[in-house]
Amino acid sequence: MQKVLVSVLAATLAAVGPGFAQVGSFEPAPAPPPVPAEAPPSISRPAPGADPAAPPPVAPPAPAPAQVASGLLASDPQSIATAMQSEGFIARLEQDDNGWPVITGKISDTPYWVYFLDCADDGSRCKGVQFHSGYALDREVSLQEMNDFNYGHRYIRAYLNKKGNPRMQMDLLMRDEGMGRETFSQYLDLWRQLIERWEKAMDF
Repeated sequence: MQKVLVSVLAATLAAVGPGFAQVGSFEPAPAPPPVPAEAPPSISRPAPGADPAAPPPVAPPAPAPAQVASGLLASDPQSIATAMQSEGFIARLEQDDNGWPVITGKISDTPYWVYFLDCADDGSRCKGVQFHSGYALDREVSLQEMNDFNYGHRYIRAYLNKKGNPRMQMDLLMRDEGMGRETFSQYLDLWRQLIERWEKAMDF
């Protein structure tokens, strides 16, 4: 009887296939390959507002080099005087009593001065210029005359000083990049026209 059971079992295993161990050996089937373990979660805290899935931040580009001034600068008085001379103006670069630069000149019969504004204590690194003209007349000039001149002309201001003498001024701001030569030429032409009208208005 025992031989019959062993024979039946052997026949059954042979029918199933070689995947099973042979009778009498009882060897275990090969173990499946190991599953790779997942990386443990990070315990570091991301920066506030940071996206954990976002790529690392990119360093900002280096700042562009500062632009070199290409126009006329009030900090270079000689360039102002030279530009005026190239436009046919009488322009002499001098110094006032404090050692600050000043340009003197004359249009028609009217003297004028170009003062440098917003400078350092030693008169350097100026930011603008002021065209200035005035008369000491033999007659009295009224405030109404000054008001009428101011009303009829832009870009300037006319006033009476403490002695009652008429004065006219035009300020130009020159930024760090400088004022273009064409723009400066237009202001020079405007100053020339204003002087001519100023002479007529003041009966000079």
